[in-house]
Amino acid sequence: MSLTEAELSRAGGEVAPELWREALLRIREITHAEHELFAQLRLAETLTVSGETADAEVELVPAYQRARSIGADANGRGDGDSC
Repeated sequence: MSLTEAELSRAGGEVAPELWREALLRIREITHAEHELFAQLRLAETLTVSGETADAEVELVPAYQRARSIGADANGRGDGDSC
């Protein structure tokens, strides 16, 4: 929601650098999280294929929790408010 708030303030004629700082930080967090989650899911996938399902589960549980924390829903789509 940070990016939306920053854009709304700009559209309203406000000068609010703090909103843009927050938006930038949030986007950076999500971008890094997406790469992290991608690698973690691929690791779980390869562990599963190699028969190491318990180790795959160890990777999937925190990956799922992290994905939810950045706005992903159970269908793999974002909620639209994460930025």
